[in-house]
Amino acid sequence: MESLVVLPHLHVQNANAIAGITWGFPAVTQFLGFTHALQRRLRQSLKEAFPSDAAWLTSVDEIVFQGCAIICHHTQHHAYQPTPYSDSFFSLTRNPLTKDGKTAAFNEEGRMHMEITLVIAAVGTENFDDEEEAIFTKVLTSVVPTMRLAGGIITGWQPPKILHNAQASFHNEKENKQFLRSLLPGFVLVSRQDILEKHTQKFGGDALEAWLDFSRLTYRATEKSPEVDVQEESTAEKKRDNQEKGDTQWELQQQYGGWIKPIAVGYRSMSPLYEPGSICNARDTATSTRFVESIYSLGQWMSPHRMMEVSHLFWQYDYDEGSHSYICSNAYQEPPVPDDIDQAVIEPVVD
Repeated sequence: MESLVVLPHLHVQNANAIAGITWGFPAVTQFLGFTHALQRRLRQSLKEAFPSDAAWLTSVDEIVFQGCAIICHHTQHHAYQPTPYSDSFFSLTRNPLTKDGKTAAFNEEGRMHMEITLVIAAVGTENFDDEEEAIFTKVLTSVVPTMRLAGGIITGWQPPKILHNAQASFHNEKENKQFLRSLLPGFVLVSRQDILEKHTQKFGGDALEAWLDFSRLTYRATEKSPEVDVQEESTAEKKRDNQEKGDTQWELQQQYGGWIKPIAVGYRSMSPLYEPGSICNARDTATSTRFVESIYSLGQWMSPHRMMEVSHLFWQYDYDEGSHSYICSNAYQEPPVPDDIDQAVIEPVVD
């Protein structure tokens, strides 16, 4: 990571809100896919703008986007909830009737509007002079609005920024905090695979049950403690009345602090690699084909100013050759709790 390309406050309409068997936010693969597609489009556009400059073409081929950070500022799901505790339903469009006047068949789609900031880790842009950087920014500004992000249309955004010498600058604590605070207000998505592994042990090694435990809200009913009053009925009678009246207190059971949610982070092979053109009805007959299934993990939405290192923000591709898995990995690590912190005990004040 030598430079950062910041695409601030991208307004995306009708983005895909379904990721595998989860819904609520696009999968991480869609943001990394956008980053890779942007790299290819930029290279092509820069070469078309300056076809005769050999030195410029050489520097363009060296531009590589290594990963991206996802900061969400606002979301609006196309869904509704009839009652406070009922399931949510997607708000779908009505298709035109068929020639027979019947309702046309359609596939259910989950859509959402969102406002996000993408911070892209880049190499190959650190040696640009002022003129080349101006050209790069101009082409970037023209290319981004023409692309789709998670299936949605980019309707607006703020001017892009390029930060050079990022690796050296973020060793400065002041510059580090200044950059992280510039991403506010918003929340950055990081991986919490460590929590999933810890929680799996509580379920006897069943990773699916452990993962599903984070897909729901669990409340526990507890009886309200009856007030002891000698002039009124006894405690036992008060407790019995509370049970008959349903006078209970519901408490949310949350084992881990923070905004932790199930997310889709990649794909795993389900079949061997087939030769190009050997699979019928494949979209691309010139590329090898493999059937895959989604990989799920846990993610946490955190305020950027709580991050200890800027490198913990970024997601990047990781390929496991043994299991043929394409995984989006994130380097976030929970800061250790110092051993010398004393556990303060608050004593009640007695007059």
